[in-house]
Amino acid sequence: AEWLRLPELPLPLVVGELPWPTALLLGGLLLRVLGGLVRRSAVTAGADRHRQQARERLAGAVAKVARDEVVAPVRAELAHLARLDAALSRAGAGSAQRG
Repeated sequence: AEWLRLPELPLPLVVGELPWPTALLLGGLLLRVLGGLVRRSAVTAGADRHRQQARERLAGAVAKVARDEVVAPVRAELAHLARLDAALSRAGAGSAQRG
């Protein structure tokens, strides 16, 4: 500014020796850090909720597949085996009565 022959501008002070530009810079940095902490906690809470929902959906899907692909066929096979056992018992009882 000296080579333009302009006078030095007065620096407005906030408190004591702290100039306004410095106070605004520090305030902005502080707000940035606090905003980041608030956003982080909000994102973490949302992620926890989504993780729980995904776990519940996954557990439900696994249970359905297990029920449809494992439990139902095993039950059907056991029912068939029970009918076969009953038929063999009747057949064996019938032949024992004749013999």
